[in-house]
Amino acid sequence: MDVMHCKSINQFIVAEISEHDCIPIVAKLSKIDEVVVEHDWSFNVLTDKALFQKEKRLLKVLSTVLPISSAVTISYRFQNRNHLREILKGNFDAVILKHFDKLITLNDLCITNTKVLELHKVTLEIRDLNRYFKLWTKKICNDRLEYMEVRTYSNTSMDLLLNGLNAVPVPIETERESFGKYESKNCLPKSVCL
Repeated sequence: MDVMHCKSINQFIVAEISEHDCIPIVAKLSKIDEVVVEHDWSFNVLTDKALFQKEKRLLKVLSTVLPISSAVTISYRFQNRNHLREILKGNFDAVILKHFDKLITLNDLCITNTKVLELHKVTLEIRDLNRYFKLWTKKICNDRLEYMEVRTYSNTSMDLLLNGLNAVPVPIETERESFGKYESKNCLPKSVCL
């Protein structure tokens, strides 16, 4: 960065965690637009102890780079839910979870503090998502949320999802604050895609 006179890095990708200490190099980064954790070590043949050690080193790297980043994309399946929750609580502009096969709970959603929240191919109870929107409209959780996208491949009951949200159908092309094909009179996030 000194040689190239870079003030920031666009994307910092964690694809593998080295056995060697890389914190001194990572600590010199001044600003990162997006941190991406894309590798899933659980597919490798690792003992639980070895997997735990790798995850511990990953968290050490993330604790160094996340405070200087505005967005994070995670496709790693954390063995310890508290490690994921530490990221969800961060003050990011965007958090994207991809291919996360562990259940995302209402508590996980409620602790988020991000402007953009995207959940791609996640396991999520529709009742929890409905409760989250109800809490959000009452400004009980994540008042920073402006955009939310949830991609789930299970049969989703729109009646169950929208129950009690006072939503009315609107054309998808509408530029107003919309909830998929619905607009809420309670002012849901500017854009919610399902």
